[in-house]
Amino acid sequence: MLCWKKYFPSKFLIKELQIFLAIVLFGMACRPDFCEEYEGFSAEQRILTIGDSILAWGTPNCTSVSHQLGLQREESISIGAINGTQLTTGDSMIPDQYFEKDWGWVIMDGGANDLNKQCSCVEGCDAVLDSLVTEDGTQRGMANPHTS
Repeated sequence: MLCWKKYFPSKFLIKELQIFLAIVLFGMACRPDFCEEYEGFSAEQRILTIGDSILAWGTPNCTSVSHQLGLQREESISIGAINGTQLTTGDSMIPDQYFEKDWGWVIMDGGANDLNKQCSCVEGCDAVLDSLVTEDGTQRGMANPHTS
């Protein structure tokens, strides 16, 4: 069973984590806007990114992981990632972000919102983790999202 109290047993550590996250969020708010540079790339998209806020964060000012990948590769990326989405439940699910195309790459993240919304420190995490992926990583939501 996963429990944040297990990893952050001290109130001191939790306070440090809150300060660190506040600094990170402030820094992200002050980042430059890369949209003008990014929008100069070809409209052909060979890479799709789907998932939750890890890939979507920074999309309005083109500082997301997806945009930065596009800037590094000098090509446009199809970004389907949406903040707050889950793999296994919800109105907007990560597998629904995928659409058929002859993609060169599909980059996906997810699972944190499933854990955050569906399990507590007391019970429920094992079942949520089991719904996300098998022990060997070959089956369920993370292994093959558009068939789970």
